[in-house]
Amino acid sequence: MLDEPTASLSGVEVERLFQVLRRLKAQGKTMIFITHRLPEVLAICDRATVLRDGRVAAEIEREDFDEEQFIFAMSGQRLQRLYPPHEAPPAATPPLLSVRDLSIAGRFGVNRGVSGVSFDVKPGEILGLAGLLGSGRTEILHAIYGRIPYSGHIEMDGKPVGIRAASDALAAGIALLTEDRKRDGLLFNLPVGANITIGNLKPLSSHGMVRGDREKTAVLTAMRALNVKARSPQASVAHLSGGNQQKLLFARVLMSAPRVLLLDEPTKGVDAATRAEIYRLIVDLAQTGVALVVVASELEEVIGLADRCLVVADGRIVDQFLRGEGSEDKVLRSITAAQAQMQQAAVQAAKAGRA
Repeated sequence: MLDEPTASLSGVEVERLFQVLRRLKAQGKTMIFITHRLPEVLAICDRATVLRDGRVAAEIEREDFDEEQFIFAMSGQRLQRLYPPHEAPPAATPPLLSVRDLSIAGRFGVNRGVSGVSFDVKPGEILGLAGLLGSGRTEILHAIYGRIPYSGHIEMDGKPVGIRAASDALAAGIALLTEDRKRDGLLFNLPVGANITIGNLKPLSSHGMVRGDREKTAVLTAMRALNVKARSPQASVAHLSGGNQQKLLFARVLMSAPRVLLLDEPTKGVDAATRAEIYRLIVDLAQTGVALVVVASELEEVIGLADRCLVVADGRIVDQFLRGEGSEDKVLRSITAAQAQMQQAAVQAAKAGRA
């Protein structure tokens, strides 16, 4: 039995795992494969059982596999388009967030290095950072949010902002949805409602004391807006599904009304129906003028969502393309070419050093 075995694997590692599973199948082994990722079901499974709200919603044989049928069974409604349409802001729109020459010193076991990264994000734009695991995408987001030390310059509306801690980023109008909701996001010692309002208590307080009526109203409003399914605001976070836990974190970061939203793996570990809700939410936020930077390990997701994609390899931006111009193949080719150039430069530098 394999429970979300690909959650932290790159595309190449997933394919290697599938090769192992196919060999085990040939040896007569029986496997139960649990996943939220429909492409994996279509690629590896012989039969599928779809669960929704703790009940069997559909049982589908291999010859009947169809993505639309799976989505309908998981969500109870047909999704006409996986990625909602979005029109990028005009080219002449001035940037909201500007990052210049961002560099991060690599620390073994803590973070990968980043070198000389520069980019702009306009209000209402969805910018994607495409790359493989370990490319430095997460580190870029965490530096902008003040979670790790960096050198370089960050501007909001053309004005420099000094961000050395998360509180500085929040004050500047920048919010971050972290990749690992269980380690970096959720507080399992607090109920659903407190997980939403934590970090957003100032507007809910008077004279330093949290007003219970204001907090309750804010929590219920956020839960309705994000369609968070929980028995009550006092329910345990641990009892929520992965999709509802993720929407809970969205409710928290959106309560501060950020102007720039950094999303690190926003659909990690959620089902197809919740994934579609999150895609719709991202596009709706962009249409209200929020600038979004999205990191996702699934290249199809970044390419499908983003108005513009930056390709990141070994801590550097090595390529970029607009909506409709990119593909998974193009991203991988750009990464491979950049890595080959970096390796060749390293070899030449080593030779020069020996000389």
